Amino acid sequence: MELDGVLIPAGQWELNNGRHLRVYSSEVKPAYNHRIRVRQIEDVAGNRLGEFLIPVAQPAGPGDLVIHELMADPLTDAFDGKPDQTEYIELKNTRGYALQMSGLQLRDLPDENGVEKTLYPVGDEDRWVPAYGYFVIYPEVDEVPFGESLFARAYLRHPDTERHSARIERSTLGLISTGKTIRLYGRGRVRMDSLTYSSSWHNPNVRQTKGRSLERLDAFAETNAGWNWGTSGGVTGGTPGEENSLQAMQPSNAVSHGVQLTPQVFSPDGDGRDDLLTISYQLPETDYLLRIRVYDEQGRRVRTVTEDLAAGSIGSVYWNGFDDYGLKARAGLYIIHTEAYNRAAGRVRYYKNAVAIAVPP
Repeated sequence: MELDGVLIPAGQWELNNGRHLRVYSSEVKPAYNHRIRVRQIEDVAGNRLGEFLIPVAQPAGPGDLVIHELMADPLTDAFDGKPDQTEYIELKNTRGYALQMSGLQLRDLPDENGVEKTLYPVGDEDRWVPAYGYFVIYPEVDEVPFGESLFARAYLRHPDTERHSARIERSTLGLISTGKTIRLYGRGRVRMDSLTYSSSWHNPNVRQTKGRSLERLDAFAETNAGWNWGTSGGVTGGTPGEENSLQAMQPSNAVSHGVQLTPQVFSPDGDGRDDLLTISYQLPETDYLLRIRVYDEQGRRVRTVTEDLAAGSIGSVYWNGFDDYGLKARAGLYIIHTEAYNRAAGRVRYYKNAVAIAVPP
């Protein structure tokens, strides 16, 4: 057995109950991507099982896990020839090392009597999520093999989803189509994330959003910003356990400071291709507020994308191609005005970029 390529003496590890491996080492550091390599494993019959490379999962802290996808309004139809969908919540690990997933809790807001409903996944003691990976929580009353669960039958999913998921022993997560608050806690009542979602965050071009999940665009941007969510383009209505269909494209080359648009031409028609404009910015200081507005060729303001957004030094926001009245902008050229300002320090930076909305063939 090795820790990061260094042999672990036999006296520094033990196997408990045939399934829990305990390693004693002063070399294990918090918030570090340690890996244990186990070689020459044999079963009781003497069959050689090869070797395994296991990441050391660290305890999760505030902000380590965020709510990344939400199926709040599943489609159930006894006559459509498809498996009925179930609710689910996908979490994303924002760190570059594996995280322990034991002790998770999903909580509602307290009611008028101070009572809050709390859901606990079952069998999560051995669960973990890889660096920058995904973890899915789903409801299932019966303890059935994962492949036979309602969730697994309803959605196309990554092969690793079974290992990186946990079941709530209920028929439903109690979600509603809009307006509910979900609070995510970890072991020791550590608060990870909180989301109050709205059905208005769906792409207005998608007429039927029932059976379509809400996907988060940027795991590091504001959780409760409507512009940071959109309608999934997944074949089965969502993308649980894998990269979101709306995953924002990153700019191909960085700049010292400024604004970059991706793509240069987009078509917000709800087909899952180039539906969103990514406005990526990089600023020389971290204390700016950001105001981003969209103007048409005649200089008329079409959309205020952000107003007094705490920007940090780098980040992205998104425009879905709709104006401030919820109407789709016409095909043509638009100018993105970005103003980064710090009134107290008297610093203001202006950026201007052009983008085109195209009509698909």
